Amino acid sequence: MDKTKKTQHGAAKKRKAAHKVFALLISALVVIGIAFAAVLIIKRINTVARKKSLPIRPETEYAYTGDGFVYIEGKTLNFYSVKNEDKNYSMSIEADNAKLVGTDKIKVIYNSSSIQIIGTRFDNMLNGELKKIVCGDKYVAVYLKNENGTHSLRAFNSSGTQCWQRDFSTTCITDFGFESS
Repeated sequence: MDKTKKTQHGAAKKRKAAHKVFALLISALVVIGIAFAAVLIIKRINTVARKKSLPIRPETEYAYTGDGFVYIEGKTLNFYSVKNEDKNYSMSIEADNAKLVGTDKIKVIYNSSSIQIIGTRFDNMLNGELKKIVCGDKYVAVYLKNENGTHSLRAFNSSGTQCWQRDFSTTCITDFGFESS
């Protein structure tokens, strides 16, 4: 019987040791899980801290370029890159009452009598009153009231060159969507 007690006692010791090892493994997994969660939380906090608000007021006209925003404040044209702050810039513009319109491919600064496609060297005087301007990916369409009272549609390519014009003097203009809001 002594031998049986020793065997039972030995088995109990082994079970106790196995329970300790199991408890140690569970504790290690819990510690690793807590550490992993802490790392994720810290990364999330750093990501949120790095996010900045755009320097554009709600009433400011702007156009998205694909990697940032072009916007006008007063007589200054600004570019704000969301990917690389080293690409941010500001430049003075001379046009009075300048406005901005564009797509991610082409952007135009304009006022009532001229347009300039951003990235081109010259502006286009329109010899009339600009009524509406629309940008596509490759062209800019302008609806214009000419100085002589007639109307015209003009198209400019992305380099700023006028490539098409249609004058409407005696012809009734079909609504091309320029007058709709």
